[in-house]
Amino acid sequence: MNSAASALQVVHSPQTDDEHGKVYRDAIASERQAESDSIIAAWEAGHTFRRFEDPVSRISELTGVGTAYIQMRIRLAGNFTKAQLIQAIDRSGATHFTAFYSWAFHTGTHQSNQMFRHRNVHVPEVHWKYFESMHIDISARMKELLEVIPPSELHGLLKKYVLET
Repeated sequence: MNSAASALQVVHSPQTDDEHGKVYRDAIASERQAESDSIIAAWEAGHTFRRFEDPVSRISELTGVGTAYIQMRIRLAGNFTKAQLIQAIDRSGATHFTAFYSWAFHTGTHQSNQMFRHRNVHVPEVHWKYFESMHIDISARMKELLEVIPPSELHGLLKKYVLET
């Protein structure tokens, strides 16, 4: 057996797959816990904001944080006990506070809030310069491209990159 075939056999052995699978599952569990912890931290902040019954404008003034930020957390703290919050996070499938808030209080759309992490994709500077020199609005072209490619086809195109990471 040549070394290339031997290397493939090692990479795809059931034992290695099981070990890798556990590492992958642990990474996903860790990420989900961090996301859940973030929502719980927002809830805890809301309880802190409610503690002295100061007006939202006063809390904003003292913290330098916007009133909407404070109001959202106060509302969250007032509507859930910690046990209820943990159950609601599980039911919501939310990946960050804004998406959970949207799910809990029907503000915005859950789907658009879930896409938050994908909104800030940055094209390398060398590419931006090229597109600008060609007078191409790459953001607009990418939006058009994504509108015409069905998500399942896009997933198929990107699948090879998912497997590489």
